[in-house]
Amino acid sequence: MAGSIRYNLSTMPAIPEIFQIPFDGKHILYRPLLRQAFIGNQAMANLVADALDDNVELAPELLHGDAYRFLSESGFLGPDPEAPRPEPVEPYQPTCATLFLTNRCNLRCTYCYASSGEAPLEEMPLGLARAAIDVAAENAERRGLPKFDLGFHGGGEPTLAREVMQGAVAHARQKNIRAEISGSSNGHYNEETLAWVQDNLDAMSVSFDGLPEVQDRQRRTAGGQGSHETVMRTIRAFDRRGFSYGLRMTVPPESVSALAAGVKFCVVKTGSVKRTLRGHRDWVNGVAVSPDGKTIASASLDKTLRLWDAETGSALKMIRGHEEGANCVAFVPNTNTLCSGGDDRTARIWDLEGGTLHACLFDPEATLVNTAATVFQIKDQNGRLVTYTWPCGAPVPAGAVCTCNCVPGKMPLPSGEELADSLRPLEPGSGGGGGGGGGSICTCNLVCTCVPIV
Repeated sequence: MAGSIRYNLSTMPAIPEIFQIPFDGKHILYRPLLRQAFIGNQAMANLVADALDDNVELAPELLHGDAYRFLSESGFLGPDPEAPRPEPVEPYQPTCATLFLTNRCNLRCTYCYASSGEAPLEEMPLGLARAAIDVAAENAERRGLPKFDLGFHGGGEPTLAREVMQGAVAHARQKNIRAEISGSSNGHYNEETLAWVQDNLDAMSVSFDGLPEVQDRQRRTAGGQGSHETVMRTIRAFDRRGFSYGLRMTVPPESVSALAAGVKFCVVKTGSVKRTLRGHRDWVNGVAVSPDGKTIASASLDKTLRLWDAETGSALKMIRGHEEGANCVAFVPNTNTLCSGGDDRTARIWDLEGGTLHACLFDPEATLVNTAATVFQIKDQNGRLVTYTWPCGAPVPAGAVCTCNCVPGKMPLPSGEELADSLRPLEPGSGGGGGGGGGSICTCNLVCTCVPIV
C-alpha cells in the first residue's frame, strides 16, 4: 500500500490488497490479485479507501454517483480471490559443476575484473573439484538425465592449474553418466596445452578482442607482449580440428569505434566457412534452410528472395515481388511453398517451383480502390476475389477469414449511419466457414484483410 489511501488497518483485518501509486499528478489504483488497475484523481483514491472501510458510511450522492457505479460494475471493490497456493519447491539438485580452479593468469588484461596475477596465488584442491563433480553427476543420474555438465571458469586461466584440471576431467569421464565438459579461457596456450584441450574437452569459450592492435593493447601477456598471434594459432587449430568453440569480445569505451571492424575480423578470419553465397545487392535480413537440407532461402533489403543449392552454393532462383526490403523467409514443411515478410507490410506465399506468388495477405494497392466504402472487393494477382472490411467490428464476409494487416491511418473510418451499418451482424445463415459469416465480426484492432478460403 502506498501514497495517501486512508486504510485503518486496526479495524480492517480482511482489507483487500490494493496499491496507490502517484503518477503524473494523479494516482494509479491497482488491485494485483484482481488484475485490475486504472488512473484516478485524489477524489477517486479517497472514494476507493472509504468504500473499502467498514467504518465509513458513504454519502448517498456518492453511492449513486458515476464514480461509485464504475467501481462497483468493474468489480474493483470486490474481495480478493483466494491467494494462489505456492508451487512446491523442489530440493536444490544441481547437475552442473562450474569450477574456479585458480587465480593464476598468463595475461594482464587492462579491464580484468579479478586483477589476476596480482593477488597471492590460489588453486582449488583436487579433492574439492572431485566432490563437486560427484554431486552434479549423482543428481543428474538420480533425475534420469542423459548427462551432467562440468565447466571451468574463474578469475584466472584454468589451464594453468594443469594437474587439477586433468584430474577433474579424468574423474568426470569415469562416471556412469556422460559428462559434457567445457570451459572459458584466454586461449594463450603452448602446443602441449592446445593438444590436451582438444583431446579432452567438448567445447571452449575463448576471450578474444578481434583486431590485432586491439587484442595486443587490451590483452597483453604477463611479460608485456601482445597475445594476438598465439591466440589466433589456437583458433586456427580449433578450426582445423572442428573443435567446438565460441569467441567472447570485451569492448571498453576506448574500443567502441573499432567494434564493427573487430566483429568483421572475427567473422572473416575465424571459423570453418564452407562457402560464401554472393548475389544480393544489399543487407541480407533473413536465411532459412529447407526441411530436407537441400535448399537455402535468403531475404534481402534489395527486395528479393534468393534460393541456393545448400551443397554447392550455386544460385537456383531469384524471386521478385516485395515493393520494399524483404525481412524474413521460411519454408513451409511438407509443401513446395515459401513464405516471406517485408517492409512493404506484406506477408507473401510463394510457389517454389516457379517462383510465382500464391497469395499476398495484404495488397497496399487495395487501399486506393475505394477509400469511402466500408466494404469492398478486389482481385488479387491470381484473379481471386479478396474482400476488405473496416473498421474493427465490421461483419466478416461469408467464407472469409480476417487477419490484421497493420496499416493504421491508411483509410478513414466511416461515421454515422455508415458506421452503424458496418457494425450490424450478418443475417443468420448468410455466412460461410473459416471464422466468417453467421454474425461473426472482425476483432482485430486495425484495418482488416479478409482472405477468401480456397
